Amino acid sequence: MHLPTVRKHFNKTCLYYGHDIHHRRLQAMRRTSRLTARARWELWVLRRVEQRLWRDVDVILYPSTEEAKHVRQWLDDRRMRAIVEAFPLWTFNPASVDIPPPDGRSGLLFVGSIAHAPNVDGLDWFIGDVMPMLEPLGGAARLRIVGSGMDSYVPPRADLQLTVMGRVDDSVLEQCYASARVVVAPLRFGGGVKGKVVEAIAHGVPVVMTLAGAQGLDGIERLLPVTDDPVNFAFEIGRLLRDDEVWLSASVNARALLAQRFDHAGTQQRLGELLAGRPL
Repeated sequence: MHLPTVRKHFNKTCLYYGHDIHHRRLQAMRRTSRLTARARWELWVLRRVEQRLWRDVDVILYPSTEEAKHVRQWLDDRRMRAIVEAFPLWTFNPASVDIPPPDGRSGLLFVGSIAHAPNVDGLDWFIGDVMPMLEPLGGAARLRIVGSGMDSYVPPRADLQLTVMGRVDDSVLEQCYASARVVVAPLRFGGGVKGKVVEAIAHGVPVVMTLAGAQGLDGIERLLPVTDDPVNFAFEIGRLLRDDEVWLSASVNARALLAQRFDHAGTQQRLGELLAGRPL
């Protein structure tokens, strides 16, 4: 609310970076569950806040190309001007992580906080609808759940191989990525680029994800499995659990896409140009 006043005394570039468009994420939530009164109020407030920010800044950045396109169209419809771009939230150095081979790995990994509604909804769907189809794979289908507050998560089924670890420090999380065979991102709604997906790919672990999980990572569907169908989701997990060649191809090619998309030097240069007010 104070931004217009601040801008009267500030003649430099004002840049807003949105992690995702929060009010659109809440709108998408309606497709899978009924919004509470609190969520409806939050949607109304966030829409006003985010659209006011778009109106009052010079540069608007989002990690997702789809969300940048939405903002650009919103401004065009109102004949407002601002630089709007898709801009990576992370940079990536392919040499920064040693990738253990697939033959020493086992099990599935989910990473996410319980405070984020899409995580709980996605886990419930995955455990209830997908994991039962993985039972013939035995111990290979064991699922570890890592994330802040997840130690209080109550799964919809108690007869499956689940290990709920809750919040862990960075060294333990690194070990989880180094030992997991497959990461799952079964989100059914959300916004922006999913940090859990980028993080897993950077650690060389293939990810099986839904369409919502793949948001903002254009082209990832050519390298990693992306599906909303529980049968296909289970099939793709099984393929990565059993076939080392499929696993290696997914791991190497997805990391190569990250290296291209999230190049540190190029990202740093472009940010400097935007802050200097140079649109091209």
